[in-house]
Amino acid sequence: NKKEEGIDAVAGIEEIIKYINKDGQSKIPASAVAPFFEFELPIEMIKMAIDTAIFRGHRTLDYVYGILRDWSNKGFRNLNDVKVERKIQVSDSGCSSLDEIYEN
Repeated sequence: NKKEEGIDAVAGIEEIIKYINKDGQSKIPASAVAPFFEFELPIEMIKMAIDTAIFRGHRTLDYVYGILRDWSNKGFRNLNDVKVERKIQVSDSGCSSLDEIYEN
């Protein structure tokens, strides 16, 4: 049902805006994060993309969008897909703090 999908999208957008605006300083319009949902990925993946961008020192919505596009192009559909890729990329010498955050 399209109406229900619209409601879900609005709720998802609001949740992402709150997640980004943890410090209460940012005023991000819904239109700025709406493109994140075109990939039809779970909200947890969007949050992980935001955390990844921050961890890498790229605090822009365009960078987050790029991460989501990359994951979508690779066929990732859930957090586990991202975790598996990260484990492959991490050398035997250890892992980054971000990898440890999502290591559950």
